[in-house]
Amino acid sequence: MEKLSKSRSADPVQQALREHKDRWNLAAKEFISRIIAFKQAINGRANSKYNFSASNIKDPLPANVGSFLNELSGNFNQLATEALKILEEQASYSKNRRQPVVVKAEDDASSNELVSLPSLLADKWEIKK
Repeated sequence: MEKLSKSRSADPVQQALREHKDRWNLAAKEFISRIIAFKQAINGRANSKYNFSASNIKDPLPANVGSFLNELSGNFNQLATEALKILEEQASYSKNRRQPVVVKAEDDASSNELVSLPSLLADKWEIKK
C-alpha cells in the first residue's frame, strides 16, 4: 500500500482533506494506466495486466476491449464525482478554517510618518543646535 499524505496536519479537517486528495490521486493514477492500456489495445498491442491480447488490423477487436471502454466511462464518472466532492470540501475548509493571528508591532520605526535623522538624534541625545 502506498503512503498517504507526506506530512500530518494538526488540523483534523485539513488532514482529512489531504487524505481524500491522496486517495483521489491514486485512483486517477490507476485510471490513467487503464486509459493507456485501452489505447494500446485499440492499436493492437497486448497487455497482460488487463488481459488484452494482440490483434491485427484486419480482424475485429476482441470483445473485452469494448467492455473495457464501458468500465472506463464508469470509472471516469466516479473520479469526476469525487473531484467535485474535493472541490466542495476545500471551499468549505478555506471558508471556515482557523485564520492565523497577525500581531502588529506598534513602535516609532514602523510608523509611516517621515522623520528626519537630525530630529531623531536631537530628541535622543539632546543635541544643541
